[in-house]
Amino acid sequence: MKSRLLKACIGVLAIIGALATIFAVVSAVNSDSDDVTRITLISGVPVNFTYDNPPGGVPGQTTYFVGKVTKPSGEAFGLVTGSFRSVAPVSGNLGEVRLRHLVFDLPDGQIIATGNSVYSPSQVEITKNTKIVIAVIGGTGKYIGARGELTTNRNDDGTYTSRFALLK
Repeated sequence: MKSRLLKACIGVLAIIGALATIFAVVSAVNSDSDDVTRITLISGVPVNFTYDNPPGGVPGQTTYFVGKVTKPSGEAFGLVTGSFRSVAPVSGNLGEVRLRHLVFDLPDGQIIATGNSVYSPSQVEITKNTKIVIAVIGGTGKYIGARGELTTNRNDDGTYTSRFALLK
């Protein structure tokens, strides 16, 4: 009887411990705690260069772009370069899948982000006031080993607001 009670207590404690750990991790990632560094940058209207994918290959296009980066105060803070490869929409799918790759070249290093996004097939850029989230997969200098996410929003004036949530 004692061993059953002891096993039950250990089981309950294990469950409570697991739940507490999950809560602590989720809370840290989703809060403005010391475990997350938040950076907001504004990218100027990008210069785009678009090329059709080679004939006989996957239908779609590759677009390269570059834009100046500032802090929200307007202070110059670097450059964003990147590319995205689009694949023509699949029958019945309303969007076009694009693999995005961005490099933010900042004074203290680079932040690299990549991921898939769904765009309207007729647009080169993100629909205005639409947020797209991709993964931060690395960095250099001050941002070495960066990981987290990048939320991008195209503003009404054609600029982009980039919000980084970087895990420490």
